[in-house]
Amino acid sequence: MRRSAALAAVVTFLAMVTAACGGNDDATAARLSVQGVAEVNADGQPARDVNGSRALKAGDRIRVRTGTAVVRLGDDRQLELREGSTIELGAGPEGSVRPELVGGPVLVTTSGLPVTVTSSGGQILVTGTARVSQTLTLNVASYRRSTEVTSAGRTISVPVFRQITVAAAGLLPARPGPVQYVASDPWDQRLLGEAVELGTQLVAKSRGFTSQSASGQNRTAADFRRLLPGLEGEPAFDALFDPARPVGETLVGAAIVLESKRGTFEDRWRSVFEFRDDGADWGFVAVDQGVDRSALLRLIDGAIGRAPTPVFAGGTIPATTRPPAAAVPSGRATTTTAPPPSAATTTTMVPLTPPSTTPGPLNTGAPAVDDTVNALLETLDSLLRGLGGG
Repeated sequence: MRRSAALAAVVTFLAMVTAACGGNDDATAARLSVQGVAEVNADGQPARDVNGSRALKAGDRIRVRTGTAVVRLGDDRQLELREGSTIELGAGPEGSVRPELVGGPVLVTTSGLPVTVTSSGGQILVTGTARVSQTLTLNVASYRRSTEVTSAGRTISVPVFRQITVAAAGLLPARPGPVQYVASDPWDQRLLGEAVELGTQLVAKSRGFTSQSASGQNRTAADFRRLLPGLEGEPAFDALFDPARPVGETLVGAAIVLESKRGTFEDRWRSVFEFRDDGADWGFVAVDQGVDRSALLRLIDGAIGRAPTPVFAGGTIPATTRPPAAAVPSGRATTTTAPPPSAATTTTMVPLTPPSTTPGPLNTGAPAVDDTVNALLETLDSLLRGLGGG
């Protein structure tokens, strides 16, 4: 009897522990990891500093004071925060949480289920990686896959490498613009650095090819068919070609179109140059089209190698530059004398000396005049010899 009572007590205790643990699991909807200092408000309680890791549940508010923090929602979904970021975890379906961006930036990443983030400017559905920032305006930039933004009943899709700004609820732009890269931003460095590096190479090749091509050279569709043989099989190219566009821009854009496999040639052409004309970096344009970096650079270098020798207004660039010859009247014989080597040319400095001859004595027949003038001449001659060192 005692043994049965003791066994029952143990079973009850284990059940209570299991229930308590299960309750904690249900309450733990996310986990916070901090590299720095973050404040956490739980259920309206005073804020507590966190500088390590702790569990989060619905109703918690997190503000990063210094450093960075990561909120893991599970299923490979997470939010990266940094100094100034403030989020609140609202209650979601089936014990999950729905993050609300109160202020500052947050980097949302998922490789599985989408993540929905709310803010005063609207609702953001992230399917890849996106930066969401809430200040006086809502700013959303897509780094991987597309992001959907809904504000006051209106919805807009933000494709990869594009961004939008929502100035007020419902005021969505007509279409997204290119993402703006900030070199000092660690998120941009990590997620956009490779595309920016490729863009730097493509811009250099574009400008170099434009500068080596004189006016009128490489300006026709036929010229580009010779440079990029892949254009030979694209009859739509003639209508799409813009002779007013810098030749380097046409070369890089056409190479990206040829390397891309997304849609028809005409669709790819319009997509590439519309994105570029909107202000997108060439690296973003290339990655957006899914082209292989090495293959693209080889194609462009091959086209530059097939280009004719640079031609300028006065003809081809001469091997050496010489001063123009003097004009010689017709019918006269000419003799060309090569100038002596500069090493054989010497210059001798000759000091300035007074004349070595002196005027003879004056003899006018008037002794008074002759004596006076001759005395002055002798005095002047002595002065000149003294100045000349003689």
